[in-house]
Amino acid sequence: MIKINIEQETTNPEAKISEAIEYSSPMKNFTKLDNNILKDPNLTAQAKILYAVLVSYCWDSGYCYPGQMQLASELGVSDRSIRTWLKSLEKYGLIKKAHRYGLSNLYYLKDPAKIYPDADYGQ
Repeated sequence: MIKINIEQETTNPEAKISEAIEYSSPMKNFTKLDNNILKDPNLTAQAKILYAVLVSYCWDSGYCYPGQMQLASELGVSDRSIRTWLKSLEKYGLIKKAHRYGLSNLYYLKDPAKIYPDADYGQ
């Protein structure tokens, strides 16, 4: 945990307000997102957020199957918006969608190293 003490000036030059800001890096219940995707100017902010949500469902498996209505509900948008953003992620090559009739679609996350070949992914 990181603690930062901040002193703020007030209208009274002799008085200062001091408060502690605490930040704790999450050890669980977080999503790891590739920085190349996060900083890619060719993707909309909405598509990046949707990609992050898909990553949160996939974790280490590389695929997930949340319904579009579920995604829309979680992001507070319409299912039409979800479909639009999914199409942009698929067109960009970040995901592959597999239709499952009568069930939600499967979304396979593609290897970002193939989209960003110049990125340093060395261990």
